[in-house]
Amino acid sequence: MRIQFPVLIAVVFLFLFSCKNKPNEYLPATTVLEGQLASAEAPMIYIDENQTHKAPLDPSGNFVIQDTLDKPGIYPVYIGDVHFNIFLVPGDRLTVTGDIRDLGNLKFKGSHAVENNYLVAFEKLKSSTEDQDFFTFYSRNEADYIQSVNERTQQLVAHQQDFQKANGSFDQLFAELITDEINYDEATLMLNYPSNYEYIFPDSSLQLSDTYDSFLQNIDHDDDEKLSLPSYKNFLLQYLNFEARAENNDSLTPLFENKFKLISQKFQNQKIRDLLYYELLKEGMMTDINGVSTVISEYTKLQQNDSYHEEIIKEYNKWKNLLPGKPSPKWTLKGFDKKQYSSSNFNGEVLYIDIWATWCGPCLRELPSLAKLATHFKSEKGLKFISISIDDTQSEWAKMVKEKQLHGIQLIAENGWNSDIVSDYKINGIPRFIIVGKDGNIINANAPRPSSKEIIQSLKSALQQ
Repeated sequence: MRIQFPVLIAVVFLFLFSCKNKPNEYLPATTVLEGQLASAEAPMIYIDENQTHKAPLDPSGNFVIQDTLDKPGIYPVYIGDVHFNIFLVPGDRLTVTGDIRDLGNLKFKGSHAVENNYLVAFEKLKSSTEDQDFFTFYSRNEADYIQSVNERTQQLVAHQQDFQKANGSFDQLFAELITDEINYDEATLMLNYPSNYEYIFPDSSLQLSDTYDSFLQNIDHDDDEKLSLPSYKNFLLQYLNFEARAENNDSLTPLFENKFKLISQKFQNQKIRDLLYYELLKEGMMTDINGVSTVISEYTKLQQNDSYHEEIIKEYNKWKNLLPGKPSPKWTLKGFDKKQYSSSNFNGEVLYIDIWATWCGPCLRELPSLAKLATHFKSEKGLKFISISIDDTQSEWAKMVKEKQLHGIQLIAENGWNSDIVSDYKINGIPRFIIVGKDGNIINANAPRPSSKEIIQSLKSALQQ
């Protein structure tokens, strides 16, 4: 079946890539962002990822950032681990009020208030139109999935038009930026589909129609000027994943190495290349340190951004202690049965360790696959399945272990995210799976998940070592 990409999205693309009018020319000028943001517990507020423009927050959340802005654009604002986007033009004086625990109700006054109040409404609508049921959304067949993406785009475009009718026209540059934003956000959804579908159905092999990737024909993936767009970086990363998936269907090269190779093949802009090398290796530290170790020397030759390179090398020097063959960190933890368990108790056995928590949705989604995996290896005496919770409270953990009748060795790291095991294994996100060999040395510090196709062979290989 040949499926055509949604007509409406094509119309949006037409606007984006056929616009002949140039935006106004802007010169650097003093720009002011001020306001009061309740619940802001962090001491500082920053504009952009480089923290170029910043100011302190007083106990009531009052702040004034006054600095020279070089160019207009959509900028991220950071307060601790909270961020939102604003549109700023050199010379603007903009006021924002609200509670950072409720970003959907921020209010702007002053320069380009219309555009910024729209951004709040835009992000709120995007969130509400994203199907919250991951499995339902991504388990659709191709035709139904494309239709759902198209319907979401229709809502976003109609909302944009209605907002301008009610509140006035947008700045020309902002109108073009938000059109870009919608395009790249929706393109990212299209790129996400195959990998998420195969995550839900790990035994399937999704065959996309010949025309599925036609939307990429009109999408610019090599323009560093678009890096200021909130959605653009994510689009680039997902585009790389999409291309690597297609490449890996006919390749024996590991996925991480394919991604690394494809950066120089698919992207010509050096700033884009530098960013993708950086993001790939930064993620690789947490998901595939083995893959990082195979490309780190070549990366040093290819990366031209000194700050990116310095950070990656610094992180790699920390992570390399978790490479295969390195001694696994030692630990002693309390079990569900009230006993103390130490890593030394399992010398001579292969360990498949699951770092998880009761509040972690992806962790819970792996539990059925973990149980199935344990059943598959139930006759193997030299393999132990160990689950280590980093819950803050033992009661929630103990309750779930009992209610779900979780098997294997159930342990808890009593200090949660501040525990030694999180630090020693450099846990940045969960679930995290680790394979330790019979000799107590690491086999894979970022092991495949129970739901993956590779895990059975990975454990068989570990047992043979």
